[in-house]
Amino acid sequence: MTGEGRKGEGRKGEGRKGEGRKGEGRKGKGRKGKGRKGKGRDGLGSRKHGIDPPPIVLVDSCVWHRSFTRNVLRHLAIEGAIRIRWSRTIEMEWIASVLRVRPEIARAKLLSVRDRFRMEFPDGLVPDRLPRPKLPPLPDPNDAHVLVAAISAQASAICTLDRGGFPGRILRPLGLSTLSPKALLADCVLHRLPATARALQDHRANLTNPRYSIDAYLEALHRADLVAETIRADKLRAALLVKPQ
Repeated sequence: MTGEGRKGEGRKGEGRKGEGRKGEGRKGKGRKGKGRKGKGRDGLGSRKHGIDPPPIVLVDSCVWHRSFTRNVLRHLAIEGAIRIRWSRTIEMEWIASVLRVRPEIARAKLLSVRDRFRMEFPDGLVPDRLPRPKLPPLPDPNDAHVLVAAISAQASAICTLDRGGFPGRILRPLGLSTLSPKALLADCVLHRLPATARALQDHRANLTNPRYSIDAYLEALHRADLVAETIRADKLRAALLVKPQ
């Protein structure tokens, strides 16, 4: 599902500091153990010997469209708070979406972003053209590739701004759910705080043009609609102040 909300590109100043620590960054295979799909007792993913492996999340093209949101998810994945997945069709959709809204951006720049994700997350790109299982039709048949990619990825959730396009009656029997980006970040804060704190701190540190104070960064998260009502501002502030582990 493409989505052209706010202008998604053009945020300058993210360098390459801290790109390969944990989770699936660079060589990152992430932690092993997929467990049962769907929501466990402690958020997305499952429990194995009392430890939650990072959930596998299929990210829809409408979420990739926004540069700030895309980079928050990137840092969450680098630090092991989530394992992100996408498909070639999703790549084509978000790049085309950005170019429609921001034609002044060079296509080569967006292809470089695409290639960077492929390099950092070698397990991230999944098929979306497998022989399709017989599935109930989605409201928009053009979204079928998203569902197929999520099944191929063995994802527990689809992160999308179009939750109505993926009805629960279709997803629940498949062990899937939908989450908005802010709901996904809230799940990470509530259930995988150490990795999430590192991710948000690294993301803020990489925003250098201009540099962001903690207050300015929190405001940017709000502007990007990444702060769920279930997460208080002091909880996010604490995540930005916690000493990295």
